[in-house]
Amino acid sequence: MPHTPPRQKETMHRAQRDSTASLVDLASRCELDEREDVRLAHQSSGMLRLKSKPSDLDLEGLSRASAPPAKKRAVSIPWSDLKKVRYVAEGAHCTVHLAELNDNPIAVKLLKQEHLGDPVVTRDLEVETELLLGMSHKHVIKLFGSGSVQGCNFLVLERLQTTLAQKYVNQVKVPLFSRASRKQSASFNTTLVVAEQLAQAMVYIHDDAFPEHQLLHRDLKPDNIGFAFDGRLVLFDFGLAKLIPRPTAKIPHPVDMTGKTGSARYMAPEIALSRPYNGAADVYSFSMILWATAAHKKPFNGMDLEGLYSRVIYGDERPSCSATWPAAFNSLLADCWSPMAKDRPTFAQVLERIRAMLKQ
Repeated sequence: MPHTPPRQKETMHRAQRDSTASLVDLASRCELDEREDVRLAHQSSGMLRLKSKPSDLDLEGLSRASAPPAKKRAVSIPWSDLKKVRYVAEGAHCTVHLAELNDNPIAVKLLKQEHLGDPVVTRDLEVETELLLGMSHKHVIKLFGSGSVQGCNFLVLERLQTTLAQKYVNQVKVPLFSRASRKQSASFNTTLVVAEQLAQAMVYIHDDAFPEHQLLHRDLKPDNIGFAFDGRLVLFDFGLAKLIPRPTAKIPHPVDMTGKTGSARYMAPEIALSRPYNGAADVYSFSMILWATAAHKKPFNGMDLEGLYSRVIYGDERPSCSATWPAAFNSLLADCWSPMAKDRPTFAQVLERIRAMLKQ
């Protein structure tokens, strides 16, 4: 773990203290900015263009959040404080760079010059900043601060070593992270450890991060899950995240929100069909990630968008589970990817079941 200088520690602590600002304003105006945001795996115009081989990694979502900013500020970081800055990738609205801040490795997401002055894109970046400021969890990416250079806003984020996709699912190397790993054959216990840490992150954003609201990620996939230098799993890319009121007698679930939001092979059927949905949609995506980690390959690999709709969304087809996997694991997958959202467990229940498997 890199040494953290006092100045950087102060920066991190100030960012955490700022997270006590009003969240009611952030959520109450959520619906005002809800708009169509379709990012299907085979049709997105914002897929990353990389210096090396392409992958499924899609950073467009990093600049698309669906709630307006609350009244709080990220710690201001001058661009001149960033050292050894190098470009690595880009999405539809932002470029991604690696750099150092006070001798610590960080990642920078910078608004493209061509979008300077675009109120929608600028607002999206501000909203994601507010969501990250409102969270503090070991399995959620850290926001160290933000700034502006030549009028373009940027975020300073925790740098990750690799992604779940790179480490366990894909074999393609992508230069977004420091040392991209080839696919590794993980023991089944490793799969459960990954699942347990991801479930912790999801319990936090669904149940604990915003006490009066639930935060839906809406784009869970192996490319949006990374590993820090100390080995812990880290959830990132909250660009499509959505704050919704917690269910009450007056606010029933599911909720009408933008459909076709996320990545097709990991997208819950109710989202793909533009039907009302809730946190159970994230549970469905989780199940596909869990299967991919255990199988070391993408779910429905090679299937085109038409096939996904006809066979998976409408036909309820699911990936095949290995007979060598524990029965409790296969049962959890079946429950989490149920076609009926109401039949899926909550993440608190998922976490309990995974921990029971780890004890066996």
